[in-house]
Amino acid sequence: MPTSLRVAWIRHPRVRAFIISVIIGIGLEAALHLVPKIHLVSAIGDRLADSLIGLSLATSSRINAPFAFVLIDIDDATWHRPDWNTPLVTPRDAIRDLLQRVAPSRAAAIIVDVDLAFGDGNAKPLKDFLQAYPANAPSLILMRSLISPDPAGPTIYPAPRGTDYDAATKDHPKDHPNIYWAVPLFQRDPDGMIRRWKLAAIACQTGPASETGVPIAIPSAELIAALIARQVTLPAAGSAPIPLDSLLGKLARLLPDNCTSAAPDPGPIVLDGYLPPIVIKSDDISNRVLYTVRWQNGAIALGPVVPLDGVEVPLVSVRPARTVLALPADGTMSGLDGRIVVIGGSFADSGDWHGTEVGLMPGALVVINAIEALAQRGTPREPCRPERLAMSLGIILLVAGFVAVLRPIVALLCSGLLVFGILVASIPSVQSGVLLDLSVPATGILFHHLREFLGPMRRGWRDMRRMGLRWLLRPQEEVGMKRGRRSP
Repeated sequence: MPTSLRVAWIRHPRVRAFIISVIIGIGLEAALHLVPKIHLVSAIGDRLADSLIGLSLATSSRINAPFAFVLIDIDDATWHRPDWNTPLVTPRDAIRDLLQRVAPSRAAAIIVDVDLAFGDGNAKPLKDFLQAYPANAPSLILMRSLISPDPAGPTIYPAPRGTDYDAATKDHPKDHPNIYWAVPLFQRDPDGMIRRWKLAAIACQTGPASETGVPIAIPSAELIAALIARQVTLPAAGSAPIPLDSLLGKLARLLPDNCTSAAPDPGPIVLDGYLPPIVIKSDDISNRVLYTVRWQNGAIALGPVVPLDGVEVPLVSVRPARTVLALPADGTMSGLDGRIVVIGGSFADSGDWHGTEVGLMPGALVVINAIEALAQRGTPREPCRPERLAMSLGIILLVAGFVAVLRPIVALLCSGLLVFGILVASIPSVQSGVLLDLSVPATGILFHHLREFLGPMRRGWRDMRRMGLRWLLRPQEEVGMKRGRRSP
């Protein structure tokens, strides 16, 4: 090709616009990766991840999870029972009654999603039950809350609330540690949504050994339940309880030297040897909850179906607590073998309702979603670096082509369709635990198209400054052209 033709080809307006757009796109991508994420970038990433998780949930009618859940729901009809009389807290003797009917089963684990730090003055029935909890019964996870640190106090970490049942569970046989205390740890975003979990928290255990207390690691309920689910459902693990001392030993890397110093950065902490792994990391992707189940009032089956023991069953079976309490006291619930049982409340006055990207749901279902995601898919992770670089470069080239060839509004529409197509293509990856972070490419697309629309705005601003108040009047040329079109 002659030199003149090569120069003319490069100087073609569309080619020049394409090259400039590619350079701008690469510059924006690099700048957004190098600087800390600003709120706009994080918000765009959250909305895209919300859409991706929603699409995955809407297109997943069946999953191959080796476990299922049973939610014993303290619903409004149970809460308004005449013998309960809408109490301030769930009656502790009623929790004992529910556990009496569930504990004799061969459930994989039992989670009591009720904050036991607050009492009702009748702790003895549940205390006696926990004191005599059999060593061969299903693993039992109890919930407590944390007390926020006093801003004027010496410690900077919360303290675990004491309960009426600490002494009853403290002396449980060490060789059969099947009672665990945990905290439901999740992060609430500024918009009120729960999108991320915290797999463990640092707390300050007060005591006579130190005036300021001793830092301890508290695992979340979803973490303990997910590890139990993996041990029970994976053939190589058997059904033994998880070694809590081993788990706390790994979480000890999170701890500071004392309750007044900042926590160190421990780097990734791998908590088990199964694949996909459960890893504690500080990045947004690893802490994202991949929701699988949406709440539906009055439904007895939630979520997709799973093949369990050769039969397809719903991932979450809902059983009202009032029907469980109607069973004989010495009876055992059926249909719990191998299931993870969660006792929680969906009554309106519980104060335990939370907004998520897949709708409003009670806290017990948030915990169930987190357990399913952790046990089945591990902590979310991004595609490998070469795949991310190839995808970013492909988006830059396609968007640059749209800008160079199409009108701005059409190019913006095509870029939006491109992002939507990537989301749809990523659905199988989400179902395997791989979450694509499109916050940086999407922000780059937004800034890139914003530049295209700023040109006419700059010209209008210059005309307004030049013409003053005359800018408010319609140009005579435009009026004349319109009159000319109306003339016969």
